[in-house]
This record gives sequence, structure tokens and C-alpha cells, in this order.
Amino acid sequence: MQLERACSRRVEEVAAIYEIGRAMTGADLSQILETVAQKALQVLGGRNCAVLRHDAHTGELTLAATAGVAAAYVRSVQPHAPVSDSEALAALPAMKQLAAEVVHSGKPLLRGKEAHEDLKHLAEPLANLGSAMLVPISSDRQEFLGVLCICRERGAIAFDQNDLKLFQILAGQAGLAIASSQLTADLRRRVHELSLLSEVSRSVSSLGDLDALLQLVAVNICSFAQVDRCCIYLYDRSSRRYIPRAMQGYHPGGMGAHSVRRGQGVIGVVAMKQMPIVELNGRNALQPIRGFARALGVNSFAALPIVAKGAAIGVLLADNKPSGRPITADTVDRLTLFVDQVAVAMENALLREEREHRFRELDRLATQTDNILRSIATAVAVVDASGRITRWNDAAAALWGIPEQEALFQDYNALVRRLKLPPPEVDRLTRAMDQVRETGRPVSEYNLRLHPEGRPECCVNMVVSPLTDRLGHRQGAVQATEDITERITLEAEMARMSRLADIGKLAAKLAHELRNPLSPIKGAAQLIRKEYGDDPNLREFLDIIEEEVNTLNRITSELLDFARPLSLDLRPINLNEILSKNLRFLAGYLSQRQIVSEFLPAAQLPQIIADPRQMDQVIRNLAINAAQAMLQGGRLRLATTYSPTQQTVSMEVSDTGPGIPPEALDTIFQPFFTTKTKGAGLGLPIVRKIVESHGGTIAVHSLPGRGTTFTVT
Repeated sequence: MQLERACSRRVEEVAAIYEIGRAMTGADLSQILETVAQKALQVLGGRNCAVLRHDAHTGELTLAATAGVAAAYVRSVQPHAPVSDSEALAALPAMKQLAAEVVHSGKPLLRGKEAHEDLKHLAEPLANLGSAMLVPISSDRQEFLGVLCICRERGAIAFDQNDLKLFQILAGQAGLAIASSQLTADLRRRVHELSLLSEVSRSVSSLGDLDALLQLVAVNICSFAQVDRCCIYLYDRSSRRYIPRAMQGYHPGGMGAHSVRRGQGVIGVVAMKQMPIVELNGRNALQPIRGFARALGVNSFAALPIVAKGAAIGVLLADNKPSGRPITADTVDRLTLFVDQVAVAMENALLREEREHRFRELDRLATQTDNILRSIATAVAVVDASGRITRWNDAAAALWGIPEQEALFQDYNALVRRLKLPPPEVDRLTRAMDQVRETGRPVSEYNLRLHPEGRPECCVNMVVSPLTDRLGHRQGAVQATEDITERITLEAEMARMSRLADIGKLAAKLAHELRNPLSPIKGAAQLIRKEYGDDPNLREFLDIIEEEVNTLNRITSELLDFARPLSLDLRPINLNEILSKNLRFLAGYLSQRQIVSEFLPAAQLPQIIADPRQMDQVIRNLAINAAQAMLQGGRLRLATTYSPTQQTVSMEVSDTGPGIPPEALDTIFQPFFTTKTKGAGLGLPIVRKIVESHGGTIAVHSLPGRGTTFTVT
């Protein structure tokens, strides 16, 4: 009977934990904590259970959930009103007193029969409470979150250690719920902040007028950092002073009348040292901070430098005079984040303002020059005497992959290093520019091959000429670069096609010349086998003859396939089905070689227009090549992918073999090239021929010792 009760109790415990877990998947925090309190009473038995939340800022405990007598008692006072925190805590002073001990010690508290001594001063219906358990609620990072409490009536069986263990499990689930709720709230707040910051950044970047930009920044700083007032000081190059250019909450006649030099007062010191000054108690601060706080009429303020490209272009001042709220660390973090985000935009706007003033008279000439540069197909970069780029046309942006706005006024050599070219190519480009600027003699580079990281190889003709004024004084250099990649590629393709045509003719002739004597040889071997097949020595040689004849027949077939023009029977096919069929066809072959196959089909793969028989040959050639590369067995992986943006279907065939040597990657598709002891080296050329006849491409990626992947697109 006792065992039956124990089993029943265990079932109730597991059911309670399960139901709490289910509640955690969808309910809000208050419902979850109510469930914890109710299930604790249901399983452990008791008069009251409560969840007390700990406020990290105030250190106070507030009631988050309750079940049992306390809830009924509070509702008996105001039957139709909801139970508030203050009312519920008023009904549980003893629990709060015991909970304070748990807060202080951080350890669970188990009170047995003597627990009523702590509770005897209470009025009915709580005066009869007896044994009690209080367990700290913590997060997985041991952050204190609150206390879970439960009491029984006086005279009831006291809680024991087994009850405490179960109660700690329930407290752990409450901790998970509270921590998850806090994390969700923090994430939502962070997402909201970042969304607002991103929106402000886009708005700021789109504004060309500096004053409008600064005013927008001032308004959004108050909203984002939750400050009452802010003022933006901006450095004026003509007066060499920091002038208030935009403000929110301050009176223009007060702040707007004061400009400061670098190093003068709080604002000047922040600008000079490029370090923030955050004062939380201005009344007790030293001068000049105390006087500055008195002038603002506040006790706390924050002044942060606005730094762009290593220079303090301004200072941001913020405080909370209207509300009287202190400047907190969170406020400073928000201000810093906002300033860092908009500093570059403010710097760019400031530069634009200065540049427009300086070059307004040259606008017509600059416009005409820009129109000419934009109209030509040659990439043109104009560099001044200091090496900075002053012109960068559309063709240059397309060729080098850097927009005009990013290239203008940048150091040419630094910009070339941004192209992520190999060091020898970077040196070649920078040396040519430096030589022209230093000597005044032009430099030409023809058929210059460049290999930018992450971009295709390109081939260019480049001429760098000196730029001089009417008196012949050198003003810089002009780099004109023509992209001849397409022309070189076309010439190489024409040469390849011509070479393949010649090889095809030779292959066809060789195939016919080889095939003619093969049939008589094989027939003679079969006759000899028929007459003298009983001789074991002779039978061994006949096997060799027939095997080699079959090998030559296969080679001649490959030669003829390579030489013969393809006649495609195009129709809609499902590439996944073709791959699956061929994988089943090759299953026995792969099993003999101890190779495990894997097929990863793309979901909802659209049909392609192709010749199914030719696609069979492509798949089998690539799969067999992969299998032959894995001499000790391995894994063959076939996969399909679909790119909606490019409207392409791709197929990958990967192995775990030794890989292809880097020096052989450029030659594996050439006819008669092979790394095998047997074979004519026509398998991959035939595959490439079939793929290209379908309008597709084939690429190879191989790492020595890690395998090879062929991608057909």
C-alpha cells in the first residue's frame, strides 16, 4: 500500500512537471507562475503557495503569483477586485519575512513543525500555518530572480527533504520561465532600438543639407536615448570653434549664444581629449564641471565627442532637466551607440558642405568633364599630385567594383589595396602610378591579368599618363584601363574549339583505324578458345587478349563519342529522378568498392530541358570517376540545388578521395589528359561537351586530401 502511494505520488510529480513544461510553451509569464504555484499545492499539499519576484534595482520582493488560502483571503477582503501585489503581500507578512532570509542566504529554507512559531502572530485564516518551504528562484547563470514559498496548516505533516527536492525542481522551472521572459523582453527592446537606429541612419544618410541632418539627429537622440534635452556642437573650420548647430529642449538664446574653443570648458575638453564626461553629481564636482552643471540647471549630464576618421568633429550634450531623472549607464550606452552610428554621416555632410562652397564656381566644368568620363567605355581614374583620386568614372566603378562615391578623394595606393589583389599585382599597379607621378613619363601595361579575391580573373590593357597644366607642371596622373577579358576569353574559346575540332578529326580517324583490326583479333581469340580452351595456360592468355580488346573497343567508342557531333533529344526532365535512377544503377558497383552513397535532392526542383540519355552519361561518368578516385572506399554525395534569383538548377557530385593536384585543375577537361593508369582521358571532355551543348557550365573545386566536387549548372 505504501509503495502504491509512493508510485501515485511520483506520477503526480511527473504530471505536474509535464504540465508546467507545456504551459511554458505558449502561456505568458503570469500564467506560467500561477501554474507553478497551483501544481506545487496539488502535488505537495499545503495551505498556500506564492511566487515572489525580486526587483534587481530596488531589492524589493513583489508577489507574482499565488494559490491557496492567501489568494482566497485577499479576495475575501475585496470579492470583486483583482488581487494586487500590495494586498497579497499584506496577507503574507510571515512569508515575506521568511523570504528575506532566503534572499540574504541564497539557500533554500525548510521549516518543520516549529515553523508555526514564526507564523503564530497572524490573524485567521493564516494563523494555523505550520511547516513551510522557501526556495530561491535562479536563472541558469545563477542570477537571483525571486523566491518560491509554500506552507501547510499547523498540525499537518511537515515537509521533508524529498518534498524540498521536488520544490527546487519547480523553482527551477519558474526560474526558466522568468529568465526566458526577461530575455524575450530584452531582445524585443534591443530589436526595437536597432530598428529605430537603422531607420534613423537611413534617414540621416539620405539628407544632403547639414542643418536638416543635425536637427533630425537631435530629435532622434532624445527619442532613442530617452533624454529630455540635447545639443550638438559642430566644429567650424573657419572660426576654429565648436558652435551649437542643432538642439532639442534647450532655449536657443541660452545655448546658441556660446561657442567654445578646443580645450575650453567642458565642451572644449571633451573635444580635445576625445573622451566623454559623464557627471552624476554636479553639485559636489570640481570646476569647471560644477559651474557647467549649474549653468545647465542640472545635477547630472553627459557630454560625448563626435569622432569621425580620428578627429572630433563635434560634441553632444544631453541632460534630463525637465524630468529630473539621473543620467544612467544605459543612457550613456545609448548616446554612445547613436553618436557612433551617425558620426560618419555627419562628417560626410560636413565635407559635402565645404566641398560645395569650394567648388561651386567650377560646377559647369566639372559637370561637362563628368559627362565625358561617364560616356566612354574605358575605365578612367584621375589622381592628383598627392596621390588622391579626383575622378572615377562609371566604367572604373564597374571594372574595379568600387562605387564612385567611395573612390573619390581616396588615396590611390590605399584604394588598390582594397581591391584584394595578390601582392605582386598590387605592387605592379601602384608602382606604375608612382612612376608616372614621379618621372612624368607614361607607363603602359598590356594583357595584364588581375586576380581579385572573390571575383573572376580579368585581363586589362592599362596606360598611365602624366596630368599637366598649361605650363607643363605636373598635377597628377590619369589611368586609362580597358577591360579586354571578354575579347581574350572569346579568342581562347575560338582557339579551343579549333583545337578540339582538329582533335576530333584525329580521334575519329584513330577510332576507325583501331576498331577495324579489333573484331578479327577478338574473333580469332574466341576460335582459339573454342579449339584449345582446355589448356589452362592458353586460356589465361586468351583472357588477357579479350580483356585488352574490350578495353580498346571502349576507348574507340569514347573517341567516336568525342568526335561525333551531338544530336540532342531535348525534353522536360526531373533531374532528381534522373539522379536517383542512376544511383540505383550504380549501387552494385559502389558497394563492391566499399563506397557509401548519399543523395540530397532539392525540394520542389523545377524541370529542366535536357536529353535524358546524355544526362545519364554525364552523371555516370562523374560518379564513376569519383568512385575510382576513392581507392580505399569513401562517401559519394549527389545533390541538387535551385537558385530562384538566377533561375538555374545545379547538380553536385562530390567524393572523399585524395583530391586533384592544383596544377592539374586547368587541364582535367583537356582531351587525353588523365591521372589514371587506364583510360584515354576522354571522360571529362565528353562530359563538358554534353554540358555545354545544353547551354550549361561545369566547374570543379578540389582540396588535396579532402576530396573533389564537380558542379554542373
